[in-house]
Amino acid sequence: MKGFLLAAGLGTRLRPITDKLAKPAVSFLNVPMFYWSYEFVRPLISGELLVNLHHLPETVRALTPKISAQRVTFSHEATAPLGSGGALTFARSHISEDEDLVVANADEVILPRTPGTIDRLAKHHRESGAIATLLTMRHPEAGGKFGGVWHQTDSLGAKVLGFGKEASKYPQAAGALHYVGVLIVNSRILRFLPNQGESNLLYDGLIKAIQAGERVSAHVEDLMWFETGNQTDFLHATSEALPYLSVRHRDTTIAQALRATISKYADEPFHFTERHGGGKLLAGPMSNDAAKASLSHEAVLDALDKEKAFAVIGKGALVRAPLINSVALPGAEISHLVRDQLVL
Repeated sequence: MKGFLLAAGLGTRLRPITDKLAKPAVSFLNVPMFYWSYEFVRPLISGELLVNLHHLPETVRALTPKISAQRVTFSHEATAPLGSGGALTFARSHISEDEDLVVANADEVILPRTPGTIDRLAKHHRESGAIATLLTMRHPEAGGKFGGVWHQTDSLGAKVLGFGKEASKYPQAAGALHYVGVLIVNSRILRFLPNQGESNLLYDGLIKAIQAGERVSAHVEDLMWFETGNQTDFLHATSEALPYLSVRHRDTTIAQALRATISKYADEPFHFTERHGGGKLLAGPMSNDAAKASLSHEAVLDALDKEKAFAVIGKGALVRAPLINSVALPGAEISHLVRDQLVL
C-alpha cells in the first residue's frame, strides 16, 4: 500500500525551534522525527510515499534521500496547511480508487512494546472491512486531556462511534482510547471529505463516513507514545526514552526499535553513556574546532551525574558549558549553563 506522511504543520507550540526547522525535521535522540514516523510505518509501504509540505518545506525535503527504498512524491500546500483531511483531497490525483493508504503524522515517536504492531494493525484493517482503522492505545487521559476515540466492542473488535472529549455524546461507548496519529484508510474516504480547503480526516471525514454506515475500527496496542508538542513535553519524552538505551533494557522491543532507528538514520555514530550516579548522555564526537573547544564527554557527564540529569548532544554542537536535562540540537552552541531547554 502507499504511505502518506503529514508534514505540513506549523509546529507553533515548539517555537522558536520551529521558526528554523519544520517540526518533522527536529531531532529526537539525534534522529529527525520524520524518520521515527517513517520507520514505524515502513513495513506496510510497498509503493509510493506521499509527503505533504507547507512550513519550511526545504527542511523536510532534505530528509528524504535517506529513504531511497520508496518513491517519494511531495504535495506542496503552498498557500496554507490543509489539515489531515485536506491533505488527502489536495493529493487525490496521486491516490487510486479503492486503495488503502497508511497515513501518519510525520512528527510522532511511537515505540512498540511487542514485535509486529504495525502488521497487526494491517491485519485488523483487512479483516474488519473498515473504511479506516486507527492505531490506538489505552491512556488514562484519553477523552480528557486528549480527545478520545469512543468505541464499543463487537465481533470484529473495537467499533468507533466518534471522537472528542465529551463522553456524554457517546453514552453507549465502552470507553475512550488514545489515537496515536497512525491509521490505515481506504481512498473512498475522499467521498466524505470537502472537495477543497482545510479539513480534518477524523472530525470531517470519518464522522461523516460513520453516519453514512461505514465502519471505522480502532486497533489497540501496547505502545510507548511520546507527546512532543512543546519543549516541556519534548524534554520529558527524551528523559523517558533515554533509559531504554541502557544495557539493562537492551533485550526489550522498545530498546531494539530505538537502537535500530538511531543506527539507521543518525548522521554520525552516537554513543549512550550512563553513570552509576544517574547521569545519562547521548552524544557523538565533540567538535574538534580548537578555537571553540567543546567540553569533553567526561566533563559533561560529571555535571550530569551530580544532578542525576540527562543530555543529548547533536552533530556539530559546540558545548562549552554544562547542559542539564537539555538537548543541544545539531549545530547548537552552548556557551553558558543550560537547564531544561531545547537549543538550536
